[in-house]
Amino acid sequence: MSGSEPSKWLVTTLVHDRKVSGADIGRFLNANQQCFAVGVGRTVVLLDESKFSEIRRFDTSEMLQSVRFVRSNSQTENSNPLNATTSTAPQSLDSLFTVAYSGSVDLWKYNQADGSISKTELLDAEHSGEPPYHVSSCQGSFLVVDRRGNFFMWNSSDLSHPVLGNAGITKIRYVGMMNPSEYLILARTVNMGTRVKQYNLGGRAVERSFETAFNIVLPNVFKNTHMLIGSNTIMFASRDATVCTVLIGDNAGRMFLGQFRRSDSTGPVNYEIRCIGAERTRPTLLTALKHNLVFVATRNGAAGFVRVGMQHNKKYMHVRNIDECEKINDLVSVETDIESYLVAACGQENSGVVRVFKRSVRFEQHQSYHFPNIQRIFSVPQVLGSNENEFSDMLALSRKDDTRYIVHNGTQFETWDQGRPFSNLETIHLAYLVHHKCIVQVIPPGVIVFKYNDATNQWTQLCSYRSPIGTIKLADVDVVSGNIITCSGNEVSRVRFGQEQGKPAFREKRRKLDQSEIDYGKDSQEDSQEAGTKVVTCLALLSKDTVNYTASSEHVLLALEHSSTILVWNVRTLLSAMKFYTNICSPISITSWIDNFVVADRTGGLYRCSEYSVANQHQGTWKMISTRAAETFHNMNGFAITASTYPRIIFSKVGKLETQQLGLDHIFGAAAVRVKNHGVLYVLATDNNVNMGKLLNRAQTVNVDEKPEKLAFQKKTKTIAMVTSRRPENGTAIIRPHRLFILDAASCQQLTVLNLDHEEKFISITSGQFGRNQIEYFAMASILKCYTDEAQNRVSLFKFDVRSNTCKMTHYLIIPDAPKFLKFDRYNLFVLTADKKHTVSLTNGKLIFAATIDVTGEVAQEVASRPVQPNLVRAAISDDMITVVDANYEQDQCYLDSRFINETLKIGRDNLPRGSYWLGAVPTLLKSDKIIFDEQEMFFEEHIFASGEQLYFATGSGAIGSVLRLNARWSRMLHDLVNAARTQPLRGDLAILQQLNYERRGRSPSDYIDGDVLTSDMFSTPTMIRQIIDTIDDSVKMQWRNGSGKQPTNDYVIEWILRLREMFVFSEY
Repeated sequence: MSGSEPSKWLVTTLVHDRKVSGADIGRFLNANQQCFAVGVGRTVVLLDESKFSEIRRFDTSEMLQSVRFVRSNSQTENSNPLNATTSTAPQSLDSLFTVAYSGSVDLWKYNQADGSISKTELLDAEHSGEPPYHVSSCQGSFLVVDRRGNFFMWNSSDLSHPVLGNAGITKIRYVGMMNPSEYLILARTVNMGTRVKQYNLGGRAVERSFETAFNIVLPNVFKNTHMLIGSNTIMFASRDATVCTVLIGDNAGRMFLGQFRRSDSTGPVNYEIRCIGAERTRPTLLTALKHNLVFVATRNGAAGFVRVGMQHNKKYMHVRNIDECEKINDLVSVETDIESYLVAACGQENSGVVRVFKRSVRFEQHQSYHFPNIQRIFSVPQVLGSNENEFSDMLALSRKDDTRYIVHNGTQFETWDQGRPFSNLETIHLAYLVHHKCIVQVIPPGVIVFKYNDATNQWTQLCSYRSPIGTIKLADVDVVSGNIITCSGNEVSRVRFGQEQGKPAFREKRRKLDQSEIDYGKDSQEDSQEAGTKVVTCLALLSKDTVNYTASSEHVLLALEHSSTILVWNVRTLLSAMKFYTNICSPISITSWIDNFVVADRTGGLYRCSEYSVANQHQGTWKMISTRAAETFHNMNGFAITASTYPRIIFSKVGKLETQQLGLDHIFGAAAVRVKNHGVLYVLATDNNVNMGKLLNRAQTVNVDEKPEKLAFQKKTKTIAMVTSRRPENGTAIIRPHRLFILDAASCQQLTVLNLDHEEKFISITSGQFGRNQIEYFAMASILKCYTDEAQNRVSLFKFDVRSNTCKMTHYLIIPDAPKFLKFDRYNLFVLTADKKHTVSLTNGKLIFAATIDVTGEVAQEVASRPVQPNLVRAAISDDMITVVDANYEQDQCYLDSRFINETLKIGRDNLPRGSYWLGAVPTLLKSDKIIFDEQEMFFEEHIFASGEQLYFATGSGAIGSVLRLNARWSRMLHDLVNAARTQPLRGDLAILQQLNYERRGRSPSDYIDGDVLTSDMFSTPTMIRQIIDTIDDSVKMQWRNGSGKQPTNDYVIEWILRLREMFVFSEY
């Protein structure tokens, strides 16, 4: 890219769409208690049947299109949910089916024994056909039909052998099962009419066409009678022998209840349809769940449970809203000393919420126990033997000179000081051997093995082993094979515990490190004899199965002091198997998984190694993460937490290892525990306490009893101004009362509140200062007495005092016409009205007009011609989401372009991206008040962002994204990489659609780069990135040279992309 060419703008999703995909009711967690399952974005939320409170949620990793409970064949599915009565017959747990927008179908089951939720993939996206997908269920069967008529049907009694076929009909819009072998399909005709086909798995079919456009067909609403619902309606019908009840929503959001009656199977149908309520916008999803209870989702993102009744005052009553689906009213970027993050104001009326989206994992504490100076935590389940015991699980808390023990039930702690057999000495390692059913405790003098006595219901010491290598400093245990690795100084011991002739026995082998194996590096001035007495700093078993405990480890990793070499020894023979040659100096901790291991050094670096092979002597791929402090690892439940001043989560995801900050300071120890009915909980040791809770990659939520409208952030005071509105107490009042809340940015807790004049109409708020090192103000535009001839249009300044937690108005300025927008820019306050732009400054303690110019309308830049929109488009804002767009869905508003940026921000800019970018959803707001990513961020001493404002936006579907301007060199590189990724060969029927939409997004010249391609799985591993780079011609790579003419290596580009991807990991809802 030449220097004269403009740099490009990277558009990337930070928070994915929160569209509601469906709701259902079933017995998932308890055979005697039903619960609701609601699909929200990529998450399934489980709610209590009576209280509507959240019980649990789990992530599915894909954008959901449908969620559906399927009963076993032995149960009869309720065909009349609106008029159903509670059954008292014995029930079994239901299975939950989810269908993603990509077409993948997954089965979810709850394990009552350990509280886990398991996933079984029934159909992957590669073989799913062409979207959109339509689902139905009946009598233990689950049906998925794609747009072209390909169907897949699973029966709960035989999930491994689905029924496959083609119904011989395309352009499908709806499907409904009559019974497990027969169903109705509704499809569009060429002239926008309707085709309805009754298809039987035996091959028989009946078909009829209609000139009218129908959307839904309901099988057997009366005996052998089906019902068609017309265009622009969404509905669900209860089925009864004589009465059919239908709830219908129209485009205006009005809700109608229709009742159809038939005296006999051949008689006429009498009906009554009446309006019973309304939503703010058109409903997009209606699902009847049980007696008079319906789940409703609307176009503006609102969703919740509604009771439909016959009484005059209770016809249509909201009983519980799904708050996280509410529309985002405003966004603000917050910058603290530790991190920067996004705060969103959401909701309506008295159900407002403030959500904080961070790049760190949040710890939600349930219980805390005072216990100082902990170095390690070890967890052992069911240590007291009885499932009925209130405190059955044990935590061993190891300190420098001793170990203390507490038992817990997941919600409460209790010390265990009497009757326990375990050692009081410092614990180096403690583990449960899954095959031997014993507990192994490694202490400095040696190893002790404990066995549970069923007769006495107690743990007793089975045998012990004194260390032959002196005081043990390091240890790791293979819980599958029983191998115990210990180390002291430069000597390593392997002890294998087992049974010999019915008696417990140890088989031991030990070895000292040979000096020929040690590489001390160029900076070390010590001779090998002196250094040889202290070479081993940390160890870990390689390829350790910490989740399923099914595979044993054949090798152990040894890190050496003052050496960049990491040794790999065979566990059985303690002979060298290979060496990893690294740039790591003075490693202090190692942890490993089945296909990855991570090393930490004293300088604060984390080094991940993957794709290695001991058998082939392959060094693998290394990745370095720079942190602020030295780290030590605590491995648990498939991932690790680093114990340091700035702890991080290191976790495995889709075959790769990723890291994310933990939103706590000073972690000294950590462990994972699995508790019945609670799932996996985590125990973290801080300075003086042991804290148990959950790790949540979810936004922090603060409820507001009013509607939050606008937000502004002050960097100096670290506060957020939030303006809310509420319904007026006086029913005749014209203006909604407003209040100004000042919130602490770190916690979102209220510091103070200021009531605005009851006759003051709020317009806009911002924050800034009128000069370098000057006071930072909140500036607000409003209209006082806007409904009279004496209306005052004014701009007010508010100052927050940190010491007294008070906020007061200090200055105001009357302006001649009504304000529409205001913003600080370069130490000036700009106020925009209908036809003027005022520049306001603070001079000699007074607000004055510094300049006023006429605004006749921003000159919109030429936007490249937009291609014709197909009915089916793939949304770039969420790479795995496919949106069905009809003609009346305002599809032309789903673009991000210079015109939208200008019209939204109101202040013209010198540098705007050219062209347009398809989001797949309507952008509802765009902000540029503060930066969210440090523009001084450097990768390998090279800046990645060009100077200037950073933009971030929200969409009507709940997504949040960023628009960042890159420098010219990396603009060219990422542009070439994204284009190369889009030309990669794609498999399956979906490939045609993907290729079509890739071409569609890149058909016209644009300054936008699709960042969602970079953050997708296509760029998730070094191997996949290398394959994409290899497809780019060398002549293109020549243009990637830096200022000195040096072309970056493939490893340099791979590392740069992996680090860039980490920047865009934000918490979800």
